[in-house]
Amino acid sequence: MRNAVGMCAVLLAAVLAAPVQAANEDKGQDKVDFRADLVLVSNQGSSMDPGLEFLKDMFAKEHFNFTSYKRLSSETLRLEGRKPRDIKLPNGQTATLKLLKVEHGTATVEVSVGKIVAATYTVGREGSVLVNAGHRDDGEVFLVLSPASGGK
Repeated sequence: MRNAVGMCAVLLAAVLAAPVQAANEDKGQDKVDFRADLVLVSNQGSSMDPGLEFLKDMFAKEHFNFTSYKRLSSETLRLEGRKPRDIKLPNGQTATLKLLKVEHGTATVEVSVGKIVAATYTVGREGSVLVNAGHRDDGEVFLVLSPASGGK
């Protein structure tokens, strides 16, 4: 399952082109609010936490049929300038997010997990970006990055 999920992270790293609402519209530093959910997916059991149904559809489109989706944590965070923002992961690692730019209403964010090389994602007002945040004995952890306004 590890190899499949590693590939899944690449396949599901969706590029979303809808405009994102910057938290600060003035000419100063770029600031954008995001919702960051840590979700455990597995084939152990059949639980589905409210609001995660869209993940099942996203995984199914890539032929990954997990049966359990559990939200481990959820927070709203503000990324500003190029200041890194850390999220502690349940496997002891850290995910680091950094806003690279906001251009034409679209935010470009760099995400690194542990010692893995950083990847760059484009996030808009709708949709979510899935980043494989590591393996646990009870499944795979994904960082789900969405606009703070609640896009899926």
